Amino acid sequence: MNQRITVLINEAGGTAKHAQAVADLRSLLAARLPEADVEMIGAGGDLTARVKAACAAGAQIVAAAGGDGSLNAAAQPLVGTDIRLGVLPFGTFNHFAHDLGVPIDLPAAVDLLSQGTARRVDVGAVNDRYYLNNASLGLYPELVELREHASRALSKPLRLVSATWQLIRKAKPLSIEIEEGGEWSQSRIWLIFVGNNFYHLGIFRPRYRTRLDAGKLDIFEVRARRRSDITHVVLSAFRRSFRLHNLVHRELAAITVRAAGAGRYAIAFDGEVVEMAPPFIFRSVPQALWVIAPPPP
Repeated sequence: MNQRITVLINEAGGTAKHAQAVADLRSLLAARLPEADVEMIGAGGDLTARVKAACAAGAQIVAAAGGDGSLNAAAQPLVGTDIRLGVLPFGTFNHFAHDLGVPIDLPAAVDLLSQGTARRVDVGAVNDRYYLNNASLGLYPELVELREHASRALSKPLRLVSATWQLIRKAKPLSIEIEEGGEWSQSRIWLIFVGNNFYHLGIFRPRYRTRLDAGKLDIFEVRARRRSDITHVVLSAFRRSFRLHNLVHRELAAITVRAAGAGRYAIAFDGEVVEMAPPFIFRSVPQALWVIAPPPP
């Protein structure tokens, strides 16, 4: 393959924290993809800006070695272009890689990257920001923020447990309006989860998608009826299925959400939290991203 490839390695990714992981990946790339330009992204580095620079320098494939948050950042400037996104699973969960069928085994993923086989997939968008897996408003962004502010002396699973306990004690429902088919309805919610294509359930721990090109959003609205609901909502979200009496499910191409309060709200994009001002226009952007991946099943 004679295409110009840039590989950006996130040194703060989940896998990168293991001893020798970055050095091993660099050795693997040198052996199996020697023509690639390899760059390191340190903690606090602007991965999106580095992708833009690689594109401006003539890269035809830009691969990110990181987790879902890294891939989200790398994809932002590539949506709507002919430049391919390469996926090297180097994070904690690697949901996007799993759903694409990209091998989690790094040597196999590098070999796939060298072959250059690509296909188009959908992305989701909230206003002017894109996402690959899912976006959410309400409990989940709050949970992520609480987890990130927990003591770094704790492991990530223990920080999650601590954050969940705080969330159950302190969370408050959001008052929103939802537009669907030109009609507005009012609701008080704990959570709105919007998947890029259909999820086989589990909200805080999304399971998997069998399609990434159906042009639909998978929308779950968890309504707030009683304060005591929150424990059931949070615990149900960690199970293998998500069954609640106050759950409204929709499959749409777009939906608009207005929040009652002024100011900015936390929105989670592929596990990373961003502050945004309402209204929030969630939409599917069909087949807008070229990705190095096996053909769909």
